[in-house]
Amino acid sequence: MNSITTLDENCCTPSSGCACHQDYSEFSQNTRLGDLKIGDEALITGYDRTQSRYLNRLLAMGLTRGSRIQVVRRAPLGDPLDIRVRGYNLSLRGEEAAVLLLGPVS
Repeated sequence: MNSITTLDENCCTPSSGCACHQDYSEFSQNTRLGDLKIGDEALITGYDRTQSRYLNRLLAMGLTRGSRIQVVRRAPLGDPLDIRVRGYNLSLRGEEAAVLLLGPVS
């Protein structure tokens, strides 16, 4: 099994043109929260299973697939990162943020 999980792995084929296989120039397949700028928005598309130490905690905080997030601010040295998700602000450490895989807001 692939160590990186994306939206509905069995939903379709890449040639079907569904949203989870569209090509977006600003987002790579493995876009991470640390790659976004302040004000950028993205959808959570999956999790890096190789860094699953924080996964249950992130899920409990509402960072589930399909959730829309926005980068609000960064600490002066870049860690922690403040995001808005489900109507509240949340601060994440760099190690926690690295677990999230992101895609574009459609």
